[in-house]
Amino acid sequence: MKTNCCEHLNKFELDLRIQGITTQHDGRSWWKPKEPGHWVYFNCFLEPVSLRERFKLPKFVEYASYDGRAAGQEAGFICSKCHSAVMGVHENYASEVVHVR
Repeated sequence: MKTNCCEHLNKFELDLRIQGITTQHDGRSWWKPKEPGHWVYFNCFLEPVSLRERFKLPKFVEYASYDGRAAGQEAGFICSKCHSAVMGVHENYASEVVHVR
């Protein structure tokens, strides 16, 4: 199965794809479309502490969350070196989606 994110996030992305979690967006960041990285938005809540430990994510892969309500929402892991990201839904909207730990 093909992954699109950087080497720091590809095992994490692959795991979510194997689980069959649907994607909402798979391409450039809409926040910074000129940056070279690849962003994948999955329809799930990504539990930050357990996933960081499970995939041994380096410190430069940061967890970020944004709840702009009408302006959108997201939460997930962003690689500051490669500008790639694996994102899910913000915790305020997590009751309706699968939780990945």
